[in-house]
Amino acid sequence: MRIVRFSPIDNKELGTDPLFGILDGENIKVIKGDPIYAGITPTGASVKLSDVRLLAPVIPRSKVVCVGKNYADHAKEMDSQVPEQPVIFLKPQTALLKDSKPFYYPEWTSDLHYETEVVLKVCKQGKYIDEKFAKKYFDEVTVGIDFTARDLQNQQKAKGLPWEIAKAFDNSAVIGSFKKLTLDNGINFS
Repeated sequence: MRIVRFSPIDNKELGTDPLFGILDGENIKVIKGDPIYAGITPTGASVKLSDVRLLAPVIPRSKVVCVGKNYADHAKEMDSQVPEQPVIFLKPQTALLKDSKPFYYPEWTSDLHYETEVVLKVCKQGKYIDEKFAKKYFDEVTVGIDFTARDLQNQQKAKGLPWEIAKAFDNSAVIGSFKKLTLDNGINFS
């Protein structure tokens, strides 16, 4: 069995978003979702190999992009000022905790802090985006909890090292269910 990832070309039924399928000669049998996570479940649809654009065999896995020290009370709590430029750090997908699964307090920290966050889901790739076009790049919103092992963060800070060890551990980014967001006349949730 050969699994392929592809984008249909001019296919009204399947659209143009990337899909996975099983290559069968000159045809691809479409499967549901990402086989790494969803298993192999045929949808019943198929498409000719000549009518698709083959893509890299795996989804480029995403990350959580975070902004730190972005409000005065938090900066003060950390004995600093709100920086002129945003402090950006990343969390890997393994940090996400979804679907109301339980959070377990890590045994390797004795000073675990948490903050409620607004979480925007980025819906398309882009770089160097002008502020007036920013709303075209996200379309869903939810709330989240950002956990930080503050004792480890302070140790890293004293050594001039990055925060990720204290902020990007497994399940350190709890997120709720996403809701569609429109920004035309204020923020509206559907």
